[in-house]
Amino acid sequence: MRGSFVPDGILQQISQLARQCRRLTKNRVRPEQQLDNQLQRCNIRFSNYVSGQGNNVSLRKIIRAIIGGERDPVALGRPVHGRTKNRHGVQAVTGSLDGVINSTDVDW
Repeated sequence: MRGSFVPDGILQQISQLARQCRRLTKNRVRPEQQLDNQLQRCNIRFSNYVSGQGNNVSLRKIIRAIIGGERDPVALGRPVHGRTKNRHGVQAVTGSLDGVINSTDVDW
């Protein structure tokens, strides 16, 4: 019976680095996905209108406002970038921020 292929030392190191890179990326993205899922459970669907959720400045401002106690969709929509409002419409953006947030809904 033939043994398994065992690559050279350098190929093993490259494989280990590639696995580590995938694991780090997965660990970085997972909290962003959990936060988005939490917001969607509260009927806040703003992530449908923005890309790059972890790096989106408008989304971070909205989350800070929600944490600060703001619940009015119009007030939450003020920090949204004008380009996003123009592309999707102010009504759509404001409607996506009209959620129901209770202390039992939020794990953060």
